[in-house]
Amino acid sequence: MKRGHVPLRTCRACRRQAPKQELRRMVVQQGRLVDDERQLAAGYGVYCCRDGACRERLGKKLGKGKKDDYAKSNNTEHPPS
Repeated sequence: MKRGHVPLRTCRACRRQAPKQELRRMVVQQGRLVDDERQLAAGYGVYCCRDGACRERLGKKLGKGKKDDYAKSNNTEHPPS
């Protein structure tokens, strides 16, 4: 019996390829990295292993850069005093 196509995704933290269902989708919303359990949220989505170490590494890898991009795009930077 033919199983069909199994979509593969890559963990952004460890670069391991796995079936989509084995990885967790994360989205950057309002400068924060949040889980997208239903995989329907709009925004910059990345996949990460369900392992806590990978998630922590991903937060460090994406956190600062994406927060800065969000602040610049929404003009939330504080004016110089």
